[in-house]
Amino acid sequence: MRDEASYILEPKPSAASSSHFRKPASKMKASTQTLAQTVERALFLLGENVARVILYNLENRFSISKSDIIEDPERFTEALGLMFGSGAAVVENLIIRHVCMTIGINASTLNPSTFSHCVDVAKQTLDADRKYGD
Repeated sequence: MRDEASYILEPKPSAASSSHFRKPASKMKASTQTLAQTVERALFLLGENVARVILYNLENRFSISKSDIIEDPERFTEALGLMFGSGAAVVENLIIRHVCMTIGINASTLNPSTFSHCVDVAKQTLDADRKYGD
């Protein structure tokens, strides 16, 4: 019998979702790499051990790499929900605030105020900054 986490967060069936076919960090789009590092730093605000446990569980229990957090933010949010239950909203809000502060986004303008929307806005902001040389 499959556990709830493996059923809900089953890896996508494409070959690209296999860990053997993931893009190495050097080939990852710059905005994705920047955001993945920013989310990781946000998790470390919870404490080094907590962040390491979260990242370990994301990778080993849910098959979500650091770049997957940015490429499929809904799966990341679902995994947080399974790990933290109702406390996941607190972790998600901490990450959103940290990403917004780091990238230079006014968090109060996010509508909806979700991690997924935050990632979309942050990617657009980073890409625009790179395009115009800021």
